[in-house]
This record gives sequence, structure tokens and C-alpha cells, in this order.
Amino acid sequence: MENNKKYEEACILIENNRLDIAENMLFEIINEDEKFYPAINKLGTIYAIKGNLEKAYKHFNRALEINEDYVPAIVNMGNIYKERGQAKEAEKYYLYAIHLDPQYSLSYYNLAVLYKSMKNYDGYYKNIKEYKKRMKNDVFNYRNIKNNKIFTYKSLSIAFIIFILILIYVLYPIK
Repeated sequence: MENNKKYEEACILIENNRLDIAENMLFEIINEDEKFYPAINKLGTIYAIKGNLEKAYKHFNRALEINEDYVPAIVNMGNIYKERGQAKEAEKYYLYAIHLDPQYSLSYYNLAVLYKSMKNYDGYYKNIKEYKKRMKNDVFNYRNIKNNKIFTYKSLSIAFIIFILILIYVLYPIK
């Protein structure tokens, strides 16, 4: 299986909380290509989920050494600083991520969460609005927010259509 497909599978495993299997798969990818920075970044995400912020930091930093403009790793570095209580440093990372890729919705989401924790409600509302605006047309990114129970109407419509088609097929099979 090629690395991109393995990477996608590892992402799905992480979403399903199968972290150990995903971790092994990401190690396989990195062993084949030590500069595959999305896998290095995602491995950092696993360590962050497990509470090992130092290991997570090292992996996010390594991904940025390979590609300094990789927005998901920049946002993850902001998350590390937020967890360490370094709000101003986290804010710099989120703002830089937005500067590099204004369409990356999670930059706005994380910045909004940071501002809310700082009681900067104007910043919170502004960034949550930007986040929702970008998510409206970002059906593929639904996986990133499903744990927050936020779904776009577009993704729900597609799921409903698929459900109806399956139901029709079951009720009226082709003979």
C-alpha cells in the first residue's frame, strides 16, 4: 500500500481511537520515507492525545523542519503552547497559520478557543464565525469536528441521499 493511502487509513484509525494501530502504521510510513511530514505531524497528534506533549512537540517541530509552511503542524504547535499556558505564543502560531492558508478552518477554530479561554469574546466570536464560514463548504473536513457534534447541512444531505438509495435497493432489489 502506498504511503498516502496508509496515511489516510492511519487518520481514520485515529478518529476511531485506535491509536496504537495508527501509530504503528505511521512508523511504517516514516521508515519508508523519513521526510513524509504529514505522518510525522500525525504521529505528534497521537502523542498529544496520549498526553505526551514533549514527544508531540518534537514531532510537530520535526515536520516543520521538513516543511516550515505546513499549516496543520503550525496549528498543532499553537495547541502545544496553549496547553502549556503560553497563550501569546499559541496566538502567534494560529495567526501565522491563518496568514499562510486563510482557508484552513481549524486555525480559526483553535484561535477562537484560545480567545475564549482568554475572555477575549470579540476575538472568539470573530474567529468562530470565520471557522463556520469555511466549514460550510468543506464537506471533507467533517471528520475534524465530528467529536464536537457540528455537521454541515451538505454532509448530512449527502448521507441522507445515500441512505435513501440503500433503502430503495433493499426494498426493491434489481432482479
